[in-house]
Amino acid sequence: MLQRTELKILWLAVAVSALASWPAFAASSKEPARTLVVSFPHLRLAKGERICGFELTVTAATIDAVARIPVDWSLRLDVESGSQTKLSGTCGHGASALESAQQLPHVTVVLEKAFDRTSPTFGVEATLHVTADFQTTRTVKLTSGGLVIRK
Repeated sequence: MLQRTELKILWLAVAVSALASWPAFAASSKEPARTLVVSFPHLRLAKGERICGFELTVTAATIDAVARIPVDWSLRLDVESGSQTKLSGTCGHGASALESAQQLPHVTVVLEKAFDRTSPTFGVEATLHVTADFQTTRTVKLTSGGLVIRK
């Protein structure tokens, strides 16, 4: 049978071992959130065309911030089921329609942590509404490869 002193030493060894491994466990289980900034590239528009609206849909991420909102534009944020969030914007008047997609907002997104292999993966797509006469519009669709995404 172990002596009282031997039990204390054994207990101390187990405690030190557990504490020594704790920082490694804590570091691996708490990854920093991955944040990305999504913006629009330079797009060639036809003569006289301007951007009067947009939609940006992200999957497996949350929208954390929206910067550089154009004057006289209104934005709407819809959080949909299935890990999708949609940000849309429209100009208030014809005078506030944009001549360049680079004038559209920059959107900061935080990627959701995947729980298992069936969790959705990060995705982003956008649609721009473009017009020359404010009577008819055409749409320009952009996938993640056509958007500017940076860390």
